[in-house]
Amino acid sequence: MEEYILPIDPHAVIRQFDRLATKQAIQSLAPSFLTVEISKRMNERLDYIRLEPKYILDAGCGTGESIQSLSARYKNAHILGIDASEKRLALARQRWPLKGWKSLWHKACGQGSIQFQQADARNFLCPWPVDLVWSNCFLHWLEKPQEIISQWATSLAPGGLLMLSCFGPDSFKQLREAASAADLPGAVLPFLDMHDLGDMLVANQLITPVMDTEILTLTYTTPQSLLSDLRLLGGNPHVQRRRTLTGKARWQKFIQALSDNRGKDGRISLTIEVIYGHAWRPLKPLARLDSQKISVDALTASLPSRRKHNSLNESKLESVVGQHKPGQSV
Repeated sequence: MEEYILPIDPHAVIRQFDRLATKQAIQSLAPSFLTVEISKRMNERLDYIRLEPKYILDAGCGTGESIQSLSARYKNAHILGIDASEKRLALARQRWPLKGWKSLWHKACGQGSIQFQQADARNFLCPWPVDLVWSNCFLHWLEKPQEIISQWATSLAPGGLLMLSCFGPDSFKQLREAASAADLPGAVLPFLDMHDLGDMLVANQLITPVMDTEILTLTYTTPQSLLSDLRLLGGNPHVQRRRTLTGKARWQKFIQALSDNRGKDGRISLTIEVIYGHAWRPLKPLARLDSQKISVDALTASLPSRRKHNSLNESKLESVVGQHKPGQSV
């Protein structure tokens, strides 16, 4: 399938999340309400899925927004949260400090465990097969999403489930329009389509994929409050983003374009398209067409008329060769 390379600077992603985590720690800021809400809606989808995972990988766990709901649902599961930002993981460990007597109590009761590890999800393979790979609002931060899906598919145990959410192409369209009006290229990341993500799941031998989208509309009284919420999502790692300060006139034009997007209620709208998807690793590897071997004898035996035609050509060729004399052309 087509390889997707999105214009994302992976180093900028880590720097911006480190910066955000520092700000959250200093100002005691809560995680983005949007990622928390999407995690909640993802978890509700598990109500209809029969699964008792022993090992769970929370890929791109951030500050642990999904840990509470996962550990409450699967009390005996061992959960490993990974993130490339050590500062975000420090906040996660503060929220879930299963050390000392708490850790001993969990072991004594036969309950699961919660661990965090700094790792780059692009090249991280879990040391044991996992029954559930969970990824909330993480995939859209990666420049090569098909590579990470391949990693997740490899990490899954047979019969394991991959469950993800990410932003779709209609997300932040009002912001994109305002940036275009102010001539600010690279202000908003491009996002993959639901069908492209579904194709990636199938291409990695995952089965029965289920994909759906949900449109969330957030409203704000001022452009400043809108932008404040966006900063809690992580920043802008677009490779074409401005590396210098935006001029005052251009910034005012951008703010005005956002302000002009008011509805009848006087509030500014912001569209969020959320893609939800899940798929399973089959219990047995799927047969690949390009790896099947067919005997030539079996193939020709199934085509008697073709074989007869070929034999006729061979006999004609032999008779012609037999009549051939040196120096003559056949």
